[in-house]
Amino acid sequence: RLAHDLSGWQVHHALFEDVPLVEQSYDLVVLLHSIFAFANGGSIERILSLRSRHGVVLVASNDKDSFLAGLKRLVDEGYSDQRYEIGDVERDLERLGVHYERMSFETRWVVHCELPTDLECILHWISLGNFDRMSASRQEVIRDYVAENSILAGSRRFFCEKESVLLI
Repeated sequence: RLAHDLSGWQVHHALFEDVPLVEQSYDLVVLLHSIFAFANGGSIERILSLRSRHGVVLVASNDKDSFLAGLKRLVDEGYSDQRYEIGDVERDLERLGVHYERMSFETRWVVHCELPTDLECILHWISLGNFDRMSASRQEVIRDYVAENSILAGSRRFFCEKESVLLI
């Protein structure tokens, strides 16, 4: 149950590895679509160490078999470092013997095609700003993937995204 007085909440806007957090002190740790940015796989141990005795960690991200996961795999091809994704969290929790519950749901969203910058914005976001530097053939593969995994209706392109939530 959440208290009505949220004055004790702390919000940090920095790389997870750079935030000075007090270990074993948080009742709720929420990670919303942010795990891909972890610099190393050891971050899960730090996240778990942040929980108070009866604390909960909630991790929400796109599912490992989702549209965005597939798009990330395409734009990440050829890079030596990989994003830390929901499947990696599950693997690490199992390796550590930590119990968790998994829930799934879908979100639906739309991009207006008469505004090509909307779709381009998504491609630049997922590629971490590198889409324009990719070869023309790679860009074509990525655009084909988007077209095959969305529905074009008039001036709008519809997407359906599988999401996962881990409750630890």
